[in-house]
Amino acid sequence: PLHGFTLIELLVVIAILSLLVSLLMPSLKRARDLAKSVVCMSNVRQCGVGFYVYANDFGGVVTEQTVGAPGGGSGAVALWPYFLSAGYSTFTQATGGPSYVGSLVIRCPAKQHYMEDYSTTSPPPIGGLPNRAYALYTSFGSSENGGAHSDWNFSFTTIFGPSSFYGRFQRTYMVPSPGHIVMLADSGMAWHAPEWMLGSFSTDYTKWSHVYMQGAVETTHTDRANVLFYDSHAESLTAVQLRDETFSQIQPTYDQDGKQVILP
Repeated sequence: PLHGFTLIELLVVIAILSLLVSLLMPSLKRARDLAKSVVCMSNVRQCGVGFYVYANDFGGVVTEQTVGAPGGGSGAVALWPYFLSAGYSTFTQATGGPSYVGSLVIRCPAKQHYMEDYSTTSPPPIGGLPNRAYALYTSFGSSENGGAHSDWNFSFTTIFGPSSFYGRFQRTYMVPSPGHIVMLADSGMAWHAPEWMLGSFSTDYTKWSHVYMQGAVETTHTDRANVLFYDSHAESLTAVQLRDETFSQIQPTYDQDGKQVILP
């Protein structure tokens, strides 16, 4: 006669299925992480294309950041995504300009807040979401040692009018050894909200650097960071490789939550 499963048989089947799931989950996670890393590398390369199209439109110069507001006043810091993605004018902060890269392309899909809606305000206010993006190298000195790589003279500062409103720029055509200097990278805000990206990194990072809107390169992808060099080629590098095999000479350390980030 026909009969159903006994309780013992059901428990055995459940145990086998649980074992299979436990064996498959790490593989699925690795596959998912690898897919995010591939998308991230594509994003970094697209940002590189956007930078150089932007530079072509503006005499070989890209906007690193602006501080303050037209007409004076304290204003806020606007990092590179405002000018390459959100369509802001560097000199007037007027909106409606061209977008060289999409709003989701400027971020790593492995980061916690990747899918946060960029269209909640249009245009986004200065100092807001677009600042959370891949980190662009900045030579803006920290409070403790005044800046590293002082022999790199491709960055410059321009005061637009009031001394409280100024911009930091990079002459891409003056970058020495562009194939060895990191331009853009996976980023984190070490010492301050590490779950967020920050679109700026300094090669002389200190614990006070976040005051100056300086983040850090972060090894987001299985202890590797996806980085773009000034000659437009991209690589996935470990902390040791970023320290020893690039002219940026970025040194590894850890933030207060124990997550590895790469800091000079």
